[in-house]
Amino acid sequence: MEISIQNKLNFQHSNVIITISSPFQCICAIEAIQKFRIQNYRFVVLCNSGIRLEQIKMLLKFFNMQYEEQESPKLSKFILSLLFQQVDKTCKNYDIAICGDFKNINQLLFLTNNLHKGGKLMYVDDGFTSIYPLNNIDYRDRHFSLRYHAYILYRTIKKVDDSYFFSIFRHGQTKYNIINNQLNILKRKSEKNLAGVYILGTVVQFINSILPTGTFEDYFNRALKYAKRTYPNQNIYYSPHGRSIETKGIEELCEKFNVKTIISKYSVEIDYSLNNYNPLCIIGFGSTALISLKKIFPKSDICNICIPSKIAIYTEKHNMINKYLSKELIKTINI
Repeated sequence: MEISIQNKLNFQHSNVIITISSPFQCICAIEAIQKFRIQNYRFVVLCNSGIRLEQIKMLLKFFNMQYEEQESPKLSKFILSLLFQQVDKTCKNYDIAICGDFKNINQLLFLTNNLHKGGKLMYVDDGFTSIYPLNNIDYRDRHFSLRYHAYILYRTIKKVDDSYFFSIFRHGQTKYNIINNQLNILKRKSEKNLAGVYILGTVVQFINSILPTGTFEDYFNRALKYAKRTYPNQNIYYSPHGRSIETKGIEELCEKFNVKTIISKYSVEIDYSLNNYNPLCIIGFGSTALISLKKIFPKSDICNICIPSKIAIYTEKHNMINKYLSKELIKTINI
């Protein structure tokens, strides 16, 4: 099945344009380039300044990828340029587009404009939100957006076929042609024994805004106690999230439990693989990295810690993530 889908796309004889805006999108796009042996491509980074952009640039440099940076297109400017036929027609010469984030209208408008009429568009993963389209679940947030409707209109006019998805996730019934992403670029053989408990951080300021009571520090404290109790003879490591604003309380807990902090240079997947880590256990708080790291370290124990929410839409999302993780044999623990 996958072979026939790849034959339809015919990557090796196509001009391909790629957009990404996060480190994990970047990893998935690079995996696609290598898996499909894409020769003729234009790699565009649509990302604001900050640590995430620096991580993306480091990743691309590490894999020796040529790329360019661009600002995300403004919708008003985009519509005016269409009305007055001022869109750069020299850009419309790509057969296939690879989109890093199916819900990012900026990426979709940019890519659609650069595809020739009847071109194909393939999505890669940005995180757990991929579960929505891969299981025919409506992603409601975007349907009230003027940008989204502008994109749908333009995609229809251009007759773009966006029915392809390159994903690490299992899927149910879906309209997409799915190609499985095994993340082979990240896999390394390790001679080390399984050792160490690695805790993946989250965006602390966001979690604090949705918790019904308490703070993320409370859950981090419980996670550390769980790690000490379950793996008493193991060292504990903490990988903060790239967009997180860490608190003094977290620093104090790391000091109290003798936890070593690992600041990510590229992404946790790349860093763990390059540094030849071979975790005995990986603990996360609903992170997509629990899935990607399970592919890289299939022998490691992978644990998810459930974070409650006072906001219904996030409770629904967390429940969906927990249910999906259980299918991947990743246990969710309430602490």
